[in-house]
Amino acid sequence: MSTYQAPLKEMHFLLETVAPLAELCTFPHFADATPDTVAAILEESAKFATEVLDTKVTARWAARACPCLRTLVAWECRARW
Repeated sequence: MSTYQAPLKEMHFLLETVAPLAELCTFPHFADATPDTVAAILEESAKFATEVLDTKVTARWAARACPCLRTLVAWECRARW
């Protein structure tokens, strides 16, 4: 089964070129959005999407697709958590 990998490199590229984060954090409303903080949030969000969300979506798909996969995915979910 494939595992979702968030496109972190592309997200960082967009925040550096399209919506320049360095310029945005000069505004009062975005003062806390430093590049380090945003990078940490993106990395933890990607980890959450990979470890939790992808497993739950896979489990739902397997339950509908094939009963034999249901057991395998249930075992994998328990091993991860």
